[in-house]
Formats: sequence, C-alpha cells, structure tokens
Amino acid sequence: MHNDNKVFDILWSSLEGGTYDLAKLKKTVDRETDLGDILDSLDRTDFVLRLEHHYKISIAQADFPRLNSVAAIEAYVRDKSPVLTEA
Repeated sequence: MHNDNKVFDILWSSLEGGTYDLAKLKKTVDRETDLGDILDSLDRTDFVLRLEHHYKISIAQADFPRLNSVAAIEAYVRDKSPVLTEA
C-alpha cells in the first residue's frame, strides 16, 4: 500500500473527526479500492473540495464517477494540475 502519498493524506484528513475507523481504513484501503464503497456522498464531496484546493484544479461534477480510486485520482490530477505536488 502507498499510504504515504499526498492523495491519501488528503483523504485521511477529510475523514478525521467523522464516524470512520481511520486505523482500520488505513490498513484496508489501497490505491485501487473503490472509494464509493467506503465514502458517503457528503464525505466524497468534502474530499473532492480538498483535492481541488490542494492541487489548484476544478473538478467537474461530470468527472466524479471517474474518481473512484486513489489511482484514478492520481492520474486525473497528473492530467489536470498545474501544481504537480507528489500525486
């Protein structure tokens, strides 16, 4: 698992203080895990907003279905971000 990259950092910070068992998620979620299986729509929206802010990109709502895993998000960010901080 590559839990040390920035997308994972943003994911974990977006879930802090919620009802998720972060310790368990950090052990079970990997780059290919379908985030739709673990995040509700509000948490997913918060995560996307944090991604937009960090990477200085705008993510169209039509693109949300493509962003179903950390690997997909990393590829999307590499394609869209003018500020390529380790994705």
